[in-house]
Amino acid sequence: MKFAPDIADAIDRFAKEEAINREEALAVIARDWLIGLGFLQADPDPADDNEPEQFTVQSIVPQL
Repeated sequence: MKFAPDIADAIDRFAKEEAINREEALAVIARDWLIGLGFLQADPDPADDNEPEQFTVQSIVPQL
């Protein structure tokens, strides 16, 4: 696939920064774009499964 020179340069810089090849860079770019526009559902992040720890005054202030 041919791209305009400015787009090709941007893709190559992105690939270099991410230490991936051009094909992988295009897949990442397409995935992010499709998620951003709502055409593709993002994979759930396992880190999101943990609810934030709830703190109370009693849990952070030592009992006297």
